[in-house]
Amino acid sequence: MSQPRSGAAVYRDRAVKMVGVLNRPGTRRKSPAVLFLHGFPGAEQNVDVQRRLLALGVGSFCLHFQGAWGSGGYYSFGDLARQARVAFRFLKRQDFVDARRVGVFGFSMGGWTALRLAAAEPSVRAAVAVAA
Repeated sequence: MSQPRSGAAVYRDRAVKMVGVLNRPGTRRKSPAVLFLHGFPGAEQNVDVQRRLLALGVGSFCLHFQGAWGSGGYYSFGDLARQARVAFRFLKRQDFVDARRVGVFGFSMGGWTALRLAAAEPSVRAAVAVAA
């Protein structure tokens, strides 16, 4: 077993640079994972929940929607669900993730987006919406 790791992750969505924080558990086996979705760009990213899950061996990815915290483009309510679906698929492709056990956690507008993602993506195994 190795130490859990957290760090920036960068990928492209329709040629727009997307960033977020990828939390990798310190296990050798594939792990369940959770996609975290923040609300209208503010400070709440539920880092405390991400850290607790990491300590339990659950990985995560905290997406920074377009126009927020280093991701390119412009923040658009109408495009959040699509961006979340792309990020969900990005998380499922990570080498440490058990793609059959991936959920979503959203706060505020991210909670609304988490519910939209869960309704549109049959492989979402669990969804949490806080103050949606």
